[in-house]
Amino acid sequence: MGDFYTFDDTQQQKKKKNTIDFMLIIGVVLLLVSIGLSVLSQVIVLGGIDRLMDNAIQSAVFLLVPVVILLFLSSLILVFGKDKRGRNLLIFSIFAVILNFNNLYTSIREARIEAEKEKVAVEKVRTLVKDFIAQKEITRENISEEKYGKTAALLEVIQNNYIDFRKISEDNNSISQVINDFSNISNEPITDPEKIKEKITILEKTSKDIKELENRIKEYMEKFKDDIANVYISGAVKDEIMSDLDYTVNYYSEIALRSLKYMNEVVVNTKNMLVFLDGKQGKYGVKNYKIVFNDNKDMEEYNELYRLYDKAVAENYWNYLFVTELFEEKLKELEKYAE
Repeated sequence: MGDFYTFDDTQQQKKKKNTIDFMLIIGVVLLLVSIGLSVLSQVIVLGGIDRLMDNAIQSAVFLLVPVVILLFLSSLILVFGKDKRGRNLLIFSIFAVILNFNNLYTSIREARIEAEKEKVAVEKVRTLVKDFIAQKEITRENISEEKYGKTAALLEVIQNNYIDFRKISEDNNSISQVINDFSNISNEPITDPEKIKEKITILEKTSKDIKELENRIKEYMEKFKDDIANVYISGAVKDEIMSDLDYTVNYYSEIALRSLKYMNEVVVNTKNMLVFLDGKQGKYGVKNYKIVFNDNKDMEEYNELYRLYDKAVAENYWNYLFVTELFEEKLKELEKYAE
């Protein structure tokens, strides 16, 4: 009789053990499903599989941290669960699947909403870039995440920097006007000593203004780059607008610096010519709207100075035509996106 009950207890224990193993297997499977859902959810948050390498370290953290937490918690259950570890793991895995499935659903829904906002943000960026290159006045808008999503911070940076550049552009145009005035100086030769000195003073001030403006443009470029580096830019937005944005941050500023260099050449060579005339008062006259020196050596020196001045004026003019055409082509390119 005792042997029968002993046999029955052994059978029950084996049956119980088999049941626990079965729960354990299901728990492990559900845990793996939960991990898969978690990884998929994080991939969607990061912008898709093709975006994982945009920032490999950040992607690795986003993907691995939830997985490590799940594995750590499940390990604690297996270690301390004793005879009920299969049941406990199954319950934990079910909750983990439900939680990660809900996270996946939320990620998909939010990703769709963000994608729509990004489209609006991209159009806004292109409008800003187009107005900036066309030197139109940019009206400050109250940028909000409600309308532009996570790209709102980038838009705020672009808008603020473009508006800040407006003052630089106005000062650049003022210098250009001075240069244009001196580009026609050969049509009306100056012989009045007071006017010559006045022109030299204007040129000296213009030269200082150009140097100051060069520094301001360089500071603007560095600030703009730093501001962009400190805001979130999704992979999709980066693909759409970064080349145009880079054009205004780097290339546009480089063109402005190069144009100032050409203008400064006009200033330097005009000043050299006027300083020479100022030092030769009474030794030259005007004949057929041209300066004529009494001494041949003076005449040769003046002709060389005039040649350099004329060359500087011509190069500045050709650079102006080149830049104008370049910006017109870029504006046409941007217009195609609007169609």
